[in-house]
Amino acid sequence: MKALGIDPGTSSFDLCCLDDGVGVVVYEASIPTSTVAKSPESLLKLVDEVEADVIVGPSAMGLPVTHLSEMTDLKLAQATLGKNTEVDVAIRRFIKMLKNRNLNVFFIPSIIQLPTVPLHRKFNKVDMGTADKTCVVALALLDFAKKHGVSYQDSTFLVLELGFGFNAIMAVENGRVVDGIGGTSFPGPGYLTVGAMDLEMIHMLGGFTEMKLGCGGIAYVAGNILPPEEYAKLLTEKKIATAWESFVEGVVKAVAMELTVFKKKPKEILLSGRLTRVPELYPKLETALRRFNIPVGKLKGYARKSKEAAQGAALIASGLAGGTYADLVEVLELRGAKGTVLDYVCWPEFNVEKVIHRKMQVMKM
Repeated sequence: MKALGIDPGTSSFDLCCLDDGVGVVVYEASIPTSTVAKSPESLLKLVDEVEADVIVGPSAMGLPVTHLSEMTDLKLAQATLGKNTEVDVAIRRFIKMLKNRNLNVFFIPSIIQLPTVPLHRKFNKVDMGTADKTCVVALALLDFAKKHGVSYQDSTFLVLELGFGFNAIMAVENGRVVDGIGGTSFPGPGYLTVGAMDLEMIHMLGGFTEMKLGCGGIAYVAGNILPPEEYAKLLTEKKIATAWESFVEGVVKAVAMELTVFKKKPKEILLSGRLTRVPELYPKLETALRRFNIPVGKLKGYARKSKEAAQGAALIASGLAGGTYADLVEVLELRGAKGTVLDYVCWPEFNVEKVIHRKMQVMKM
């Protein structure tokens, strides 16, 4: 069985296809997100090349495990929150193209939708880690269990995803996700994004559009959005070094926050994402995290080129189809996910159904 995972990243869409029977990667591809935004057909062409038996598609903010045949405009609005950014529109078009082909595609939940995250941690939150972060957790769980020679149920760790756009951290205890901090609430800036924002700042900006979610990170200090590899070479400049210091300190704060939810100390902090693959940056992150006296390691994965989330998505695709990694999906309790990411908002006059209905109208514009 060929299981394909698709990761809709900030800078690129990655595809990873695993031959479930022999555990070998049979296909990898990457396409710039800007290209997909302009032409979702370009992504569909890559999917057609694979001829996969089962696929985990781009799930955006997340849905309870949903088969493509069950996808409706309502569910599309719930997954993308009706956003009309160029990328979100492209994702919706791509999903409709997949549906026209009657492919075996699943969409999966984000962290907040998982039943293993206690209810009291969900109130007035939306982003505890988007669906691609669920995929990162799946890969990290496999990686950790293999590395330490333990079962999934005996795996307790933190995984940090430090991507081109957003940062996120997920807490896994006994193989179950128990908490997460998504990119829009991360206690420090990401590479492109600002992370958690002071509400007074939002007020002074006079509103906050969808496009502004991708602004305010340390890359903006350089004046131009440089590749992280080039940014790393500028760390001798005081302004750049100061911005990087704020990035690292945010990562440290996130770990300190998440350590409070564990009943027992995690056995490892796993680092994942684009920035951890920059040779000049990874040692600095590792050094900063040593203060917790917890071993720090890099998420290795099993593929050569595709990003961690794409690899995790392929594992989940296998599991949802009853393949080799069915037990991985079972331990993560993905099928127990329910509701929308807006279900835990407790705010005067906020009504989930009205919001989604309004978003559906925006999608039709």
